Amino acid sequence: YPNPNDGRFNIRINSTLYGFLGMQVYSSAGQLVHRQSFTNLVFGQVIPIDLSKLPSGPYMVKFFYDGGIRTADKTFTVVIGRQ
Repeated sequence: YPNPNDGRFNIRINSTLYGFLGMQVYSSAGQLVHRQSFTNLVFGQVIPIDLSKLPSGPYMVKFFYDGGIRTADKTFTVVIGRQ
């Protein structure tokens, strides 16, 4: 949140499964434009994300974790717009 935004937004960790969380950001053309990882996460933690160096437009932001036997990912659309 918020979405759309100026490239700066937050995600909240609402699970105890995420000790490690990876993030990959893709342009609307499918090109990987940013990669980042987060560690030592706790339930309820808010993580600030800064993609303000990217041009305005829609991006697919993929979050993933690998908890040994359990692996999962989720992808969200984030719109960066400047006035």
